Amino acid sequence: MSNTTIHYSVLAITKNELPGLIKKLKEANLIPLASWLSDNSHIYGNLSEDWKPFNDNTIKDIIENNSKVYTSETHLISNINDEFTNLNVISHIQVFFIDVVSLLLKKYQDLSTRLDSIFSNSDKGKCCFIINQTVPLDMQRKLEMVNSNLWPQVLEGYKEGKLHRVAVRIDDLLNFKNYLLSISINMPHSETINMPDSETLEQVKSKMPGDGPLPKLVDQ
Repeated sequence: MSNTTIHYSVLAITKNELPGLIKKLKEANLIPLASWLSDNSHIYGNLSEDWKPFNDNTIKDIIENNSKVYTSETHLISNINDEFTNLNVISHIQVFFIDVVSLLLKKYQDLSTRLDSIFSNSDKGKCCFIINQTVPLDMQRKLEMVNSNLWPQVLEGYKEGKLHRVAVRIDDLLNFKNYLLSISINMPHSETINMPDSETLEQVKSKMPGDGPLPKLVDQ
């Protein structure tokens, strides 16, 4: 049996962030997505890890069920400073489960852009992008556009066969979970991601979008 521990983190909005996001969506005339979030506000909680993407289950409920391999490190995200100069605090997180809706908020956009650059040069970081299939189809497409703009290198790696996933149903998530378990025997016991130095971070920052309202959501 493998002694490997798979460290993961959840990137998801919280219920406190929801009203502001819904307001922005309405201002951007994205009423279907605003309505979906209003109708499904119960899936978000006080913490990112309280998010329940499928069947009223949190990521922890789904991933850690009957498994001692997975352990959540979501709490470490709050330790990242505003300048993102201490990303080493999350260097041992191997898998990110990402609520694509969260990518509409600037703080998650900023983090995603940096992680995209890091993961493009590493086979150790893995992402699972989650869009619930009950989101209206035209809004799913807009969220996919947000995702592709913020994670272009990771998604290019996905097309080339790297171990990233997109999940729209609980079965997709279970497939990803169990596949990682099946290969965990070959994973190093302590696997870390090489985080960039400050000069590289500045280069990434210079390529980031501006601070306008939802710049990646509205069609240009």
